[in-house]
Amino acid sequence: MIQEYHGDTLYRLEYLPTVLIPILFALIDSNISIFKVILPIFGWCFLAIGGFLMNDVIDKDRNLELGHRSLLILCLLCLMFGFYLIGNHSFYFALLFTILGVLYNWKLKFIPVFKNVFLVALVGLPYLAFTNNVHILTILAFCFLGLFAEFTHSLADKDATFQYLQKKTLYLAFFASLCFLIFSSINIIFADPCYFVPLSIIALFSTIGFLLIWNKPGKWPTVKKLGTEIFKLFTLYLLIILLFK
Repeated sequence: MIQEYHGDTLYRLEYLPTVLIPILFALIDSNISIFKVILPIFGWCFLAIGGFLMNDVIDKDRNLELGHRSLLILCLLCLMFGFYLIGNHSFYFALLFTILGVLYNWKLKFIPVFKNVFLVALVGLPYLAFTNNVHILTILAFCFLGLFAEFTHSLADKDATFQYLQKKTLYLAFFASLCFLIFSSINIIFADPCYFVPLSIIALFSTIGFLLIWNKPGKWPTVKKLGTEIFKLFTLYLLIILLFK
């Protein structure tokens, strides 16, 4: 049996791009300096880590040395640090993010397809929390990116969505990848190409790569891990661009 990939570290720092990338694009769309909101950004990172720990408290699907009580304490500490750092900046978005995260980890993750769409909507909250100039094209690009990532994770983890849809999950993942490519490319025309060209390149290779391994189900966990590493690099790229903007 293939070992599922659920992160390499206790705090799953490798999954922070799911929160950081929407925030960084919100700053780009709104032309906001990263230095003006650095503490709220760290706050959202703590909220995300708290959510990851909450998942471990409820699921117990990773071999961790810490017990249930220790994980729960760490989860609560991260959430408290997060809200403290966020302060009045985006408190209500953060509160909604946390409440929905609890609902997802507790019940909603077991609902096929809905769980995937729900998670994409959830990680859209950081974008809304930091932007003052909503770009619909940015939202559409990241919506389909999120759906592509979610359905790929379903293929890799054989979760509720895959168990319900079986091979149809492949078609949903491919459709999301294709839409991700289309809308990230459209953004090059109507937004700053400096930011969206790398994303379009990622989308192109994702779509082509998806077709190449269509009938190789054993490759999906590797694809999931590779995607995680690629978006670490993309997050670093956005940070560098914003720091020297």
